[in-house]
Amino acid sequence: MKIVAPHMWEELVATYRSVDARLGHARVFRGIPTLVRKLRHAGAPLGVVSCKRRALIEAELEAAGLREFFDVVIGFEDVTPPKPAPDPLLAAIGYLGLSRSSAIYVGDSMVDLETGRAARVRTVLAAWGLSPELRATFRRHRLWATRPSEMLAMVLNGNGHKRAA
Repeated sequence: MKIVAPHMWEELVATYRSVDARLGHARVFRGIPTLVRKLRHAGAPLGVVSCKRRALIEAELEAAGLREFFDVVIGFEDVTPPKPAPDPLLAAIGYLGLSRSSAIYVGDSMVDLETGRAARVRTVLAAWGLSPELRATFRRHRLWATRPSEMLAMVLNGNGHKRAA
C-alpha cells in the first residue's frame, strides 16, 4: 500500500467524491417505492441511518423519487461514533420523536444488526437483496423479511413476527 503525500490528499478526496457521486446510486428493489409510500400513508415516521455520506444518500433517494418520504437522513459524518455504535440510530429515533420500544430498525448488513442490538431496538433484516451465502450468515437472526410486502406487514402489525425456522 502506498502512502499519499499530504499535498495530494485534497485532490484525491475531491476525485473520489466526484466519482462516488456519479456511480453511487443504489439499486431500488422492486416493491420498495410501494413499501415506503404505504408506510408513510399509514403515518409511520421514516428515517435513514447509513454509513454513506448524507449527500450521497439524499441523491440516491432523490433519484428514486423517495426523498420526500423520509423525515431524517443521517450519514456517517452526522453523528459520532458511527455505526455500529448505537449513536446514529438513537439520534434518528430521537429526531422522529420515537422511543426505542416503538421503533423498528430495518437493515441488510451485519453492521445494521450490530447497530440495532447496541441500541436495543427491534431490528428486522431486509433479506430480499441477499445472496444465499449471505442469508446463511444471518440465519440466527430471528426477524426476517424476504419481500418488501412482508416487511410492510411486520411494521404495520408491530409484532416483529418470527421468521419460519
